[in-house]
Parts: sequence; C-alpha cells; structure tokens
Amino acid sequence: MGKYYFFSLIGIFLYDILLGLGIGTEFNNIVIENLQIGEKYNLSQLCDLPVRVQNLSDRKAKIKIQPVVPTQESLKAGYEVIPSTDWVEVLNPELWVEPNSYGETDLILKIPEDKNLLGRKFQVNIWCVIDSVEFMENFLFTAPGVEGCMMFTVAPDIPKKRQKRKFLTLNFDLEPKKLYSILNSTFCYIGEIRIKNTSKYNLEFSILQINHKDINVSLEPGYVSLPQNCLCFSSPKIKIKKRKSGSIKVFFNPINFEVKGDTKYFGVIEVKTVKGDIEVNKYVKLFLDSK
Repeated sequence: MGKYYFFSLIGIFLYDILLGLGIGTEFNNIVIENLQIGEKYNLSQLCDLPVRVQNLSDRKAKIKIQPVVPTQESLKAGYEVIPSTDWVEVLNPELWVEPNSYGETDLILKIPEDKNLLGRKFQVNIWCVIDSVEFMENFLFTAPGVEGCMMFTVAPDIPKKRQKRKFLTLNFDLEPKKLYSILNSTFCYIGEIRIKNTSKYNLEFSILQINHKDINVSLEPGYVSLPQNCLCFSSPKIKIKKRKSGSIKVFFNPINFEVKGDTKYFGVIEVKTVKGDIEVNKYVKLFLDSK
C-alpha cells in the first residue's frame, strides 16, 4: 500500500430509540487518507469496512441508508463539505433487518479525475433511519435515525506508478460498549473490556483513556467529564491471536483528583490496533456515579 492509503475507524456506537423502535451503527468518525483522484474504492473490499446497522427494535424493520451533506455544525475542523453526494454510492440503500439483528451493505467512494482536488480534505455523513416496520407500514410518522460521518483526504500528488491495493482485515469487536460503575474516593475496580480479534491477523491492541472532545462525542446529559489520567488498566497493551479473544480490566485511580459526592462522570476508553498503514480505533463509554 506504500504511503498512499491510511484508514482509521473510530467506532463509538451511535444509537437512537423512540417508542420501542431503535437503530444503531458503528459507522462513525471514519478517516480515510491519501486517496487518488480518478479512483473508485469499495470500503468492504479494501479494508473490510461495510456500513453496518443494528435494528434495536422488537419488530422487523426496513432501514434506509444514504449519504448526506454535513451541516456546518457537524463539520469537523479542517474538512470541507463533500462537493457532491454522488461521490458516494450505497450498494443496498434499503435493508430489511430482523429484530435485534444487524444488516450491512458495501459503500463505494468515487474520487473524480480532477487535479484541483489534490491535497484537499472532505467530509460526508451517512444517514441511517428506520423507514418502516413490518405490519406497521402506514403508522410510522416519526422514526429514529442515526448519522455517522466519514472524512477522507485526497493525496497531494499523483504517483508515477499506481500501486496495487492490498486487502487488510483489522476488524475486532468490543464488549461491552458501555461500562457502568459506582465510584468512591479510593482505588477501585470498574469493569472488564473483552476484545475479540475477528481478523485473519495476530494483532496487538493498545488501551488508554481519552477525552471525549478529541473524537467529537458530546457529553452525556447529567454528567461531567472524567479528568484525564484517572484510569489504569491491567495492561496498556494486549496481543490477541487471530479469531481469538482477550480481556483488559479497568480500574479507577484518583491521583490528584477528589471525587465529588452525588456527581456523575463520563469518560471514554480507546482500544486501538495498527498493522502496516491501517489503523482501527474503537471506543467504550464510561458512566461513573459517585453516590
């Protein structure tokens, strides 16, 4: 892949629930760097990255998936709004998904043959919404939806020789996606994160606490930000063989920090793996109560 392709998946789980209907996706905060003009990229074939949505409802639902122009409020710093959503094709824009199950589709990104695009950075958002529910097609007036974002950069120059793209699979799953715990003023155990390496490679994972603002995740209502360096782990890194699982224990360590009573703290843990020029990041949300 040389220097021309770099991928980053940031997997905060977006969700929306309304009147018993719910939808979720991890296709959010994705960064793809150094793409070439005049090229077409199937993200599933290139880096095993389809748009994957979850029907959180108790009924079979039809989910629509489409690219949308980001608003100025949702535009990430340093990126331009994508000139046209025609650059993005969702191969299966409508999916019937069983209750509490997943559906997925390929996403095609097409970069026009235009030298004026060299070195620029763009953002497009992907909107997923429940369009109808089995046996309730005519009664759904308001439906839940989630909107993830994908950022990409165009390489600053055209290589003399186009390199053959290598397919890499760096997927992994995290459980749980949210951790809840009660805090006190002393060192305490919060919970355990289980990592399942679903790729065909042996991988090393790094685990660390990050600020939710760094990945543009809003503070949960009723919570305050958990100060940095308040968490420690049974190990900051873990090696997991292909198709195997491992786990990391999470602890609260209040160094130079006084826990305030009746305060709820919100934090984020990053789990990251890197191989070659591909980096994949996923996240666990923390909800900590100091009752």
